[in-house]
Amino acid sequence: MNEREVAALQFANTAVPTADQAESITPPGPGEPPKARIADKAPTLTPSSGDTSTNQAADAPLRSSGMSSADATDIAFWIGRRLAQYEITKMLGTGGMGVVYQAHDTLIDRDVAVKMLLDSLSSDENILKRFLIEARAAGKLNHPHAVAIYEIGQEGPRHYLVMELVSGGCVGTIVEGQGAYPPLEATRIVAEACQGLGAAHRVGLVHRDVKPANLLLAADGTVKVSDFGLAKTCLTTGEQVTQVGQVIGTPFYMSPEQCQGLTADPRSDL
Repeated sequence: MNEREVAALQFANTAVPTADQAESITPPGPGEPPKARIADKAPTLTPSSGDTSTNQAADAPLRSSGMSSADATDIAFWIGRRLAQYEITKMLGTGGMGVVYQAHDTLIDRDVAVKMLLDSLSSDENILKRFLIEARAAGKLNHPHAVAIYEIGQEGPRHYLVMELVSGGCVGTIVEGQGAYPPLEATRIVAEACQGLGAAHRVGLVHRDVKPANLLLAADGTVKVSDFGLAKTCLTTGEQVTQVGQVIGTPFYMSPEQCQGLTADPRSDL
């Protein structure tokens, strides 16, 4: 390797470049900032990009749960890999539109949650639009009882949402595993959830999918409302993707007007 290639590698902090890439890099002179990284120009890493290796330990349970082989491979593929500055460490859960991972932000040095749209859904314009609406809707909130949104990003065809990591699990899982909360604790949970929903209503948002699984718990037990994927705005933005008469929500947790396909307003969340 010649002196020029060695110098180029010192300033490329991602994958080792090919000979052609190394030849195209000009090392900075004295006092100059480093040049653009190889990662900025490299093709996006995806299961369909030629790298078919995956985390088989994570892949097998997903397949056995009834998930399609393609989606299971897509989800497991990212565990242990890097998306932008986020090092993905494990899967936290899956939903109707995507998967949520725990990741580490290498720039700020903090753990975060990354919600990623499944590759099989990225080409669906309505699903992509709903995903982006969730990001914008939740991004309007700044309240201790609502999950904070840090960033919305796109890496190649991959859309993702970076959120506050809430480490205490969700109310739904705890109720399923331990049974009903004592009355006083249940009252506190409902009261804090209402504060988060009230903040959403004040910025013109209706959640439309309030349920135990969407009430997350911080390490100290603080309740945070999450998952605004079905949220609608009460303001005129032209971004609605729900048609009149369309029934949307989770059975057993839907308001009567939602069950009938009628217009939902803030009262529907309560």
